[in-house]
Amino acid sequence: MEYLPGVDLMSFLRMQLDLSVADRKYLLTNILMGLKDCHESGVIHRDIKPQNIIVDVHTYQMKLIDFGLSLQTEKGSKVCRNKCGTVGYMAPEVFQRSYSEKSDIFSFGIIAHLLLMGSNPLKGKSYEETCLRSQAGKINLK
Repeated sequence: MEYLPGVDLMSFLRMQLDLSVADRKYLLTNILMGLKDCHESGVIHRDIKPQNIIVDVHTYQMKLIDFGLSLQTEKGSKVCRNKCGTVGYMAPEVFQRSYSEKSDIFSFGIIAHLLLMGSNPLKGKSYEETCLRSQAGKINLK
């Protein structure tokens, strides 16, 4: 197993409060390229969140980790018995147990908002509120 030096993206963001817009764009581009590679290989990750992205604090090199919930596909969406992912990063269709590359892209959008604006737009005041926001796709852009 490969050793990955660094910290998860959430910890990295807490450490690097003064990241430039260019650095943030670089990080987002790298996450998106990793997702592109996954999707071109027919893999839907199903749990895209900052804790599943490792960042080398010196080089900003990133790795997408934890493919334990991933799904190998043939083009198009898949319907699964269990909903997978982390509330607050899950696309609304995941609550109906439908997954596609678009579900991962939705999760990427939440991470992009976190990186650029400093908050998760689905985060509610409680776990239940976050679940309801995620399920409805209610984005809070404040």
